[in-house]
Amino acid sequence: MSVQSFQLSELEEKARASALKRVSDHFQPEQLDKIDIIKSRFLNQKTATEAQLKMALYSQLDGSKVGLEKLDTALAESQTCRNRMQDLEGIRDELMFEVYRQKSMEDLDTLRAFFRELENLNDTFRHKIIVLGSRLTSAVITHNRFVVNCVRVIDREERTDANWRKRSEKHGFMPDGRPKQWKKLLFDSIFNTIKNK
Repeated sequence: MSVQSFQLSELEEKARASALKRVSDHFQPEQLDKIDIIKSRFLNQKTATEAQLKMALYSQLDGSKVGLEKLDTALAESQTCRNRMQDLEGIRDELMFEVYRQKSMEDLDTLRAFFRELENLNDTFRHKIIVLGSRLTSAVITHNRFVVNCVRVIDREERTDANWRKRSEKHGFMPDGRPKQWKKLLFDSIFNTIKNK
């Protein structure tokens, strides 16, 4: 017998004993003429308890609804952030390529300084990939959507890396932070986790 079922049976026993005591207290032979009053009191108590339970249930449902709405909003915002980050990286890479073609190193340094925060975001994501790789076996079960989203981002970045490799062969320019090699980073993290177990 599991602990939970044992606790439930114990609670049920206590409830029965309490009900038996209340019934025996209220239904003494001298109180039988007041049975209608006692019955209406119990019905009122039952109605009040049911109303409290319904209010608690509706409150929980409202709280769940609000929580789900916040979760949907956060998911939409994270999707928007990811898209904007990719747009920013694309703009940065194209600008750096144009500045490189004009051989203006001073402007290239200015662009690097301007987009430094974007690199900080990439570093944060790189760290998340390492953490994900180290906990992949449990993350697949507990945070499967997160894992799928990360793999999608990694796949997109791998394709962008491949495009820049091709362009680099033609023009000799590779933007800062490219190739990201996040797929290799994830696989290395998984390999190290397995090796250390």
